[in-house]
Amino acid sequence: YFTWSEVAPGVRAAIGGGGNVLLVADGGEALVSDAKNLGLGHTLRREAEAFGTPVTVAVNTHHHGDHTGGNIAFARDLPLISTPNAQRRIRAQAEGVAGQTSDRLATMIDQFSQNGTAVAVIDDVRREAAQIEAAYPEAMAPNDTFQVDRELLVGRRTVRLHHVGAGHTDNDLFLHLPEVNVIHTGDLLFVGRHGFMDQNGGVDSEGWQRSVQAMIDLCDSNTVVVSGHGEIVDRAGLQRQYEYFNQLRAAVEAAVAEGRTKEEVQALTPESLSDIAGNASRNLGVVFDEVTGA
Repeated sequence: YFTWSEVAPGVRAAIGGGGNVLLVADGGEALVSDAKNLGLGHTLRREAEAFGTPVTVAVNTHHHGDHTGGNIAFARDLPLISTPNAQRRIRAQAEGVAGQTSDRLATMIDQFSQNGTAVAVIDDVRREAAQIEAAYPEAMAPNDTFQVDRELLVGRRTVRLHHVGAGHTDNDLFLHLPEVNVIHTGDLLFVGRHGFMDQNGGVDSEGWQRSVQAMIDLCDSNTVVVSGHGEIVDRAGLQRQYEYFNQLRAAVEAAVAEGRTKEEVQALTPESLSDIAGNASRNLGVVFDEVTGA
């Protein structure tokens, strides 16, 4: 169901069905970072383990549903690690949609049946639906947290988890695999598109830049950078994300100095961001609020 790309020996990325996922396998152990959309957790785990190693630990890079919707496939029998704020927010958002989840999965099963999705995937969704009936929303939340830094061993492979502070949300973490020179950014990196600035989730554009700079500081010219959304890139992709916020802020500050309103700022089309896909309106508004202290 997912598109898998090997980015280093024993390290793969899964693309599609939600935010990009990292799979790290070594010495009979495997780590999965993020869990895709609701209904796809069991498919993710099945496909990850089809490479030959059982998943032994999972990570959530932040709380958004396209990265945590499949948590029930991991949290019931494995350590599932996040920051404390992510744990709190994942639990709250699961509670908020608890009455809708069974209907959403039933609709998903109908759609998959009609469009010819593989039977194994449909069976995975049915399994997820049955588990959610019995355990939702408690089984969606991470069961292991850390505050700033955490180091794991996956077999003999070092995986370092870092939470620099509020950025895309107030609970982002990124993964660094020093022996194979790989970073998984979560949604601290959107490639080729305007990143989602989540005001309700604690976004901080300057904090986002601090997190990106922390990743840049770990890079050399050969580092493989697995983004949260978009292509697999290198250090230049992180540098472009850092500069994005400088350009966004400069456009907003110039408009504010001219006395423009928030609505006028959101209607801008900055030339410096013309190579970025999508609409900048939301992000211009968020930075307007930051610049003006709204």
